[in-house]
Amino acid sequence: PFSHNRRGGMQLSMANKGKDKNSSQFFITLDRINRLNNKHVVFGEILDQESISVVQYMGSVPTPAMHGEVVDMMDPKRCVPLEPLKIESCGVLP
Repeated sequence: PFSHNRRGGMQLSMANKGKDKNSSQFFITLDRINRLNNKHVVFGEILDQESISVVQYMGSVPTPAMHGEVVDMMDPKRCVPLEPLKIESCGVLP
């Protein structure tokens, strides 16, 4: 199984709010995050350089946390990018 401690991140992962909550959050790690091991499911990994570059760009867009503001990183409202990110097209796996 995958873990969140792979060097360089790029793992596709899912967190849920608890049993019978019917709510999930999907995320891509940008770096090693050992504290997430055994807490959230890792179900894939970004492998090709073009996709890695896109994720790295998305991760570089400033958020309140990147501007020195002390925020709870588990509060998604405080980690929202300060400029919009828009997916304009995507592909379909064969």
